[in-house]
Amino acid sequence: MKKINEIFYSLQGEGCFTGTPAVFIRFSGCNLQCDFCDTAHQEGVWMSDQEIIEEVENYPAAHVVFTGGEPGLQLTRELVLALKEKGKFI
Repeated sequence: MKKINEIFYSLQGEGCFTGTPAVFIRFSGCNLQCDFCDTAHQEGVWMSDQEIIEEVENYPAAHVVFTGGEPGLQLTRELVLALKEKGKFI
């Protein structure tokens, strides 16, 4: 189970994929506690990999962006591979 703050559809706003439609998976939880952070880490819902994948599939985007919080604290190889099997670009 992973604590997810939100999953949403938007356009990538940074990097070489700027303007690309993407599904953003915003994780809750972080060990850095930066002053400028825009994630309410106390909020979120616990979701299984399958629930996350099902939510991602509700949106018409091939790109998936992990954000947070600190995704590295919860992100697993299994979730990445499962999304790739669904044709997603991570």
